[in-house]
Formats: sequence, C-alpha cells, structure tokens
Amino acid sequence: MASDRGADGLKRRAQRALIRLFVTRKLMKRFGGRVRLMVCGGAPLSNDLARILQTIGLPLLEGYGLAEAAGPVSGDFLADYVPGAVGRPLDGVDIKFAESGEILLRSGSVMSGYWKRPAETAKALDEDGWLHTGDVGELHDGRLHIHGRIRDLIVLSTGEKLAPSDIESQIITDALFEQALVLGDKKPIVVALVVLDNEGWIQFAAMHGLDPTDPNTAAGQEALRERIAAKCQAFPNYAEVRRLHASFEPWTVEDGLLSVTLKIKRDAVSTRYQAEIEGLFVGHE
Repeated sequence: MASDRGADGLKRRAQRALIRLFVTRKLMKRFGGRVRLMVCGGAPLSNDLARILQTIGLPLLEGYGLAEAAGPVSGDFLADYVPGAVGRPLDGVDIKFAESGEILLRSGSVMSGYWKRPAETAKALDEDGWLHTGDVGELHDGRLHIHGRIRDLIVLSTGEKLAPSDIESQIITDALFEQALVLGDKKPIVVALVVLDNEGWIQFAAMHGLDPTDPNTAAGQEALRERIAAKCQAFPNYAEVRRLHASFEPWTVEDGLLSVTLKIKRDAVSTRYQAEIEGLFVGHE
C-alpha cells in the first residue's frame, strides 16, 4: 500500500476514516456485526476489487489450497495482506515451478495418491514427491501469485503467453460486463466473449449514441473495446482484446456453461459460440 506519511498520507488516512465511519460500519452489520476474518479462495479476485475491499476495511485475506495437499497451501496475516497475492507458503510447504510456470508442491500434507487410480496418480505425483498442481503462478517477495490453470493458459501464435483468467477477472470489475471469456490460443490476437448487463448497456448506448438493441455493430464494438482497454491498462500490448462478441444472455449452470461452483466451462462456451468465435478471428488466422 502507498505510504501514509506526509500530506498525501494524511489525506488517505482521513479518507479511510470517513469510509469506515459511513460505509464499513453499515456493511459489517449486514454480516452480523462481529466478522473477524473473511477468506477468499476458489476463484480469482481482481486486484482492484481486493484493494477496494481493503480500503473499506473488510478483514479480507486471500489463500490458496487444493484437496490433494489436504487443503491450505498458502495464506497471510491481516496486517501483512497484499491484494493480488494468495499469501506466503505455509510452514512445511515447499514450492517450485516447472518451466511452464506450473506450481509444484511438496510437503507432509500432500496425498500419497488417488484411490485405485494409479495412472492419474503417476501424472500428479513425480518420483521425487512433487505434486503437479495444474495451476500457473509465481513468487514475488515471498508471496504466491496465481495466474490460472495451465490447461487454460493461452499461447499466441507469436509465442507470447497469457493467463486469460487474469484478464477476465479485470474485465468484470466493470459493472457493464457480467461475464467474460478470453480466447486466442494459437492465434495472433486476443478476443473475448462478454455478457453485458442489459440496463447498463442501455445507459451506455444512450450516452454514446449507439444502437441499444445491438452491441455488435462496428460502433458498439469499438466503444466496448475502449471500455475494456481502460480496465486492462496494466496488461502488455499483446494481451489487449482486439475483437469481441457481446450478448445479454448469461451463462448458467442449467445451460451447462457454468460448473456447480459457478466457474465458466471454457470448452462448453467455446462450443456454444463456435461460429461467433470463428468470425472474430477472420483476417487473423
């Protein structure tokens, strides 16, 4: 976090004090008024949202773990929390990374294998006892940062690699976008499928003189791309969303496009929108 020293620091302290007086107290009452700790895990939390929640004063922590390692792998203390990271490896947990960026774990808590599934066990555990998690990440200042599943990693035809979940989670911090799926594996550009908030789009269209019934006109596409670009300035140029297709129908568990834990099924959505996706890459094969 930025330093609280000097005139700017005094201003930030005053802002936080007002926020916690008029916002945090009311919000904490909604949670029962006695919340001591909130832990976020299971899906990416955008850095911007994490910082907002931290500024509001929610006692939030992020963590990382998986069943094959008997639960928690990394975490932090409230006073040491850094938005965007999932904490430091717990005592007794060793972490290293494969050339692909995959996180490898070794500890006394790692499983001995899957019950009666030797082939899958051999894929997950190497002969030195390292668990291949299937997650991509890196360590910064001793803290673990997760960038998504290795099977979801996008490798552009130009050779650059990117984690789509990082971009997707950033896009949906904008209330105009309810859901997003970023694509581009083995292609020269990055594209996206997005689900828009209907009321938000109508207001946005009115402000920009766009067709409120069709967000996929040339003008609508350009306006949406600019909106996404403004949210994703921290990403490198090759990760910029160059084309997109927008719709209003949300992806749900019932239609088979979300898992029961509400994660987007990339293959299912890609199959459902195959024609639209192919159209996005026309001229960029």
